Amino acid sequence: MGAKKQKLVLTALILLLVFALAGCTAPTTPPPGGYRAIAYVTLPASENWRWIGTDQEGRVEAAVDTRYVTHINFAFGMLQAYQFQPGQPGRPLQQGNVAAPEAYIDPTDGKPHYRATLTGWIEEMNSLVDGRAYLQALAALKQNAPQLKILLSIGGWDSDGFCYMAQTPEGRAEFIQSCIGLVQEYTLDGIDIDWEYPTNGGWGTIAHCNTCVQDARALLTEARAALDAEFGVGNQLLTIASGAYQPWVDSDTFAALDYINVMCYDYDAGSGGRQADMAFCKAGMAQHIEMVGDTPENRAKLNLGLPFYNEGGPYLVPYYKGWSGTVDASPAIIKDKMNWVKKESYGGAFYWAYSMDVFEQDVQNPNDPTIKILQRTLSETLNGPAA
Repeated sequence: MGAKKQKLVLTALILLLVFALAGCTAPTTPPPGGYRAIAYVTLPASENWRWIGTDQEGRVEAAVDTRYVTHINFAFGMLQAYQFQPGQPGRPLQQGNVAAPEAYIDPTDGKPHYRATLTGWIEEMNSLVDGRAYLQALAALKQNAPQLKILLSIGGWDSDGFCYMAQTPEGRAEFIQSCIGLVQEYTLDGIDIDWEYPTNGGWGTIAHCNTCVQDARALLTEARAALDAEFGVGNQLLTIASGAYQPWVDSDTFAALDYINVMCYDYDAGSGGRQADMAFCKAGMAQHIEMVGDTPENRAKLNLGLPFYNEGGPYLVPYYKGWSGTVDASPAIIKDKMNWVKKESYGGAFYWAYSMDVFEQDVQNPNDPTIKILQRTLSETLNGPAA
């Protein structure tokens, strides 16, 4: 062994010893294409669900800064049935606070029908919302940012009909084909299924049945097959959002997904306390990786979820409004979490929601350094300064 080779070997041994003594692991290698920085961008339905852009005289434009995002999830498309409560257009029949099964029967043929749509009833807002122009505005961003991925997120807190739709192969097929139609119409890069809690017995407006988990797994595997058949294998993304303490995707179903967005927030929604502390995040990610198998490939398919808000119990307080209570959203917290994501070799992060950050419209000084501070901190910690 020559002197030069001996020196290289000795250097490597010293580095290994340093890492071992420090209890550290060697720096991780970013996944191909870099870490994901995924923004949920909402249609305008409240001051929390505000639109960043213009909406005047029927012309809608998006002002999303594509330097700091790799993916945009448009929230939300809705699961819609064909029969609704008389006198309340767009609102499904109710049993308590969830949609009744009979809401999903078409009176013309006596059969249930389901579709994904950009117009639907949002129970939280008590209103019917049309998202077509807003999704079109987001899709137009790709003209100047061709690397950007645009997905339609379907469901969310108002996903009351998923359990009924997914109970039968016919219902799943009809819903999946409607998703494919929207992908084609808006030239999207994929679908994000936000049936967030199939394991839960009915939160909010989310209906539930005993077969939800097995039906949800069937929905994903069938959606994967349909997307591949229509667009070619690997040409469309299929993703989900999953509750941090509610993992339900098994290893077989995981193969159908490109990644999972793990919602590591709303730990104790309504309490006004901590909703996304680091211990909760670590436990949620650990439960998901345990469910699907701890391999480098599987870790790279999990994204850590972050709130861009603090919770005043029971109300969300967007970061841009300022907050003096218990803090879950701050540049320092985001930086710590993103460094942990890299250390643990996860695939990236996502946040709810883009509109809750600070923008020019929120401050008097257009050069204020706090503008876009949360998304900028997330992006630069994961992938370095934007070009």
